[in-house]
Amino acid sequence: MKSVLRGLVASMGYELCRLSPLEVKDLPKDLPMNYKEAQVYRGLTASGQISLVEARFLMQLVASSDPTRPIVEVGTLYGHSTLVMCLAKPPQQKLLAVDNFSWNSLGISSAVHVAATRQRLAECVNDYGVKIVAKGA
Repeated sequence: MKSVLRGLVASMGYELCRLSPLEVKDLPKDLPMNYKEAQVYRGLTASGQISLVEARFLMQLVASSDPTRPIVEVGTLYGHSTLVMCLAKPPQQKLLAVDNFSWNSLGISSAVHVAATRQRLAECVNDYGVKIVAKGA
């Protein structure tokens, strides 16, 4: 029965989805969400983001660095700290954002992780001297 239903749904261009128990534990219990809303909520609140206090400290470190020398960030994850550093450095200073993209808090594939991070940092790469180094991906 499941395969017939799955085939019918697929023939209409859809697929059946449900959240795993690991995904459900990250969601607020008092706020009903559909599948798409739950995935967007998880993406926007995923660990790997930095606090404002951490961002300010990171900006101070970057601003005090030698602008003739590159900055190397090891462990880019989704690029949140990369964006902060990009804001704090002169546009001509190089910033290498290095990650092997083998793990992420959302459980997405390495290929999707790299692609999403590249898209997130596209402006930094195109206009502000950032280079993403995907080692092992």
